[in-house]
Amino acid sequence: MVKLPASISDPHFDQQFKRGIVLKTPIRFKNNNEKYKYLVILSHDVSKDPAVFILTTSQLGFYDKNPHFNKDILRIKAGSTNFFPKETIINCREVHKITKDKLKENFRNNILQIEGELPKEMLDDIDKIVEKSFFISSDDKKLILGRKC
Repeated sequence: MVKLPASISDPHFDQQFKRGIVLKTPIRFKNNNEKYKYLVILSHDVSKDPAVFILTTSQLGFYDKNPHFNKDILRIKAGSTNFFPKETIINCREVHKITKDKLKENFRNNILQIEGELPKEMLDDIDKIVEKSFFISSDDKKLILGRKC
């Protein structure tokens, strides 16, 4: 794997990094497992660290069996974007944080791909879900929406 110099990769990453960007990179979970996951950056102010994001999944079984969680997700039909070829769920029940330095390091090491950007309508739908969420703290809602809820 070729590592890119920071002088080349960091400005490119900074230029692309914005609210609604979809990234694919390894994420380490609490059980210490690491998997490549798609994540959506939701930080209202992307200049601040850490970056706030939510994960996506194409494993629909849990949500199909538990429709009471449907108010906390955004379901995206297969092919609605060029980066989600399968039906995908954006799970708005759980917010995660990661430093931009870690994301840049992953980008330099070629283990982070910039997949695309969510359309404004989808971001607006996520904001509505976040605003009403019982799962997301008011502090995290402020980081996402830019205001107290």
